[in-house]
Amino acid sequence: MEPDRIIDDVGLPEASTSKSVGTGRHFPDDDDYDWQPNQRPHDLDMSYSEILSGPLGEELRVDSGSEEEEEPMSLEELRAILEETAEDVEEDPEEHERLSESFNWSSDYSTFRGQPEVYSQAGERGPNIKETDPLKLFTHVWDHDIMNSIVAQTNEYAWQTIAQASELPDGISAHSRLNDWVETTTDELYKLFAVMIFMSLMVAGRVSEYWSTGTLAMPGFRKLMSIKRYWLLMRFLHFVDNNTISVHGSDRKVAKIQPIIDHCNKKFNSMYTPRREISIDESLLLFKGRLSWIQCIRTKAARFGIKFYELCEAVTGYLLKFEVYTGKKYPQTGDSAEDSLYGFTSASAKVVLRLMQRFLNKGHCLVMDNFYNSVTLTRFLKLNKTDVIGTLNRRRMGTPRDIQILNERKLQKAAVVSRHCGDVLFVEIYLFETTILK
Repeated sequence: MEPDRIIDDVGLPEASTSKSVGTGRHFPDDDDYDWQPNQRPHDLDMSYSEILSGPLGEELRVDSGSEEEEEPMSLEELRAILEETAEDVEEDPEEHERLSESFNWSSDYSTFRGQPEVYSQAGERGPNIKETDPLKLFTHVWDHDIMNSIVAQTNEYAWQTIAQASELPDGISAHSRLNDWVETTTDELYKLFAVMIFMSLMVAGRVSEYWSTGTLAMPGFRKLMSIKRYWLLMRFLHFVDNNTISVHGSDRKVAKIQPIIDHCNKKFNSMYTPRREISIDESLLLFKGRLSWIQCIRTKAARFGIKFYELCEAVTGYLLKFEVYTGKKYPQTGDSAEDSLYGFTSASAKVVLRLMQRFLNKGHCLVMDNFYNSVTLTRFLKLNKTDVIGTLNRRRMGTPRDIQILNERKLQKAAVVSRHCGDVLFVEIYLFETTILK
């Protein structure tokens, strides 16, 4: 059985008591995770390249064999230096090749200086709203502001479509549904949402069956709206002005629903304050239509569908933030600064950083698996007051050399090998029959 590999920051207690360290899965080639430390971050104080280079990087390294070495600096002192010297540290273009050597791993734990972060919102966790009625909770997310915006865009798109159809040589047919269009309202849009929710609860073979009048009739649908009105609203339902869409590449694939994604993320974040432990994983929305970014994940219940990256509270699973995977993103320009985030160019690392932007420097403990995790990302998050725990592919750059060349066949049952580099702890546990790390 393959060993479980764990990379943890200072918040990890004992290896045998660790939980929620992710699931093992096939991971892409190392090139997908290569980190190019030649870019300066835009919002945070420093990129990881600046942390490793110059005299500051020397403070991070641990040499247990030197008796004259000064006592390692605390994380608070280190952060103060980061703020003062962010603009003075020069970036080394060859740092990427020396990344593995930049972490001086040691087995002498007398030099381990890590401490768990203090969660700044410990007294505020839980729901931020008092409503418990399902309808009130629904209208709290889908409030009048977003519904009025959808109504405005739907009406505008409908009239644009009708105007374009009128300019055709044959014009609009006398039997076309377009002749029946009247502007929708917020109240009617709530009814449309109710119809779609009812449809998900009462599955029928065809849409027309919901408005049937036979023995299997469902009169609730006819009370809300006619089937002709339903088709018209679904035909023109719109969320954004097409003339304002300026993005390109894979981002354009979800540009027409991006306002809804942004609104939901904002609402989910404001309605609930999470516990300290949060996690990143992905889910699959069942979809069998034609899309260029359909994914197949056999471990998921849906197996085929649209993949979402999600940041959730680890205990309850409450969704804090999500983004839609739309396929591999290709650089739009030759400037790598536009294709990096805080100095990271790895697709998986940028997913983590985008999801965590509002949750850094609060003392959270982030749990993630080997698809996202890396030594450089762990230290970057730690320096931004975020603990990390999760599995790691030991072939990743920066992994201790002793772990990379370890011969698993010579290990005894339940053997434990660990190394640290001052603020990051790496533990490998090799089990032959059972695994206790799940």
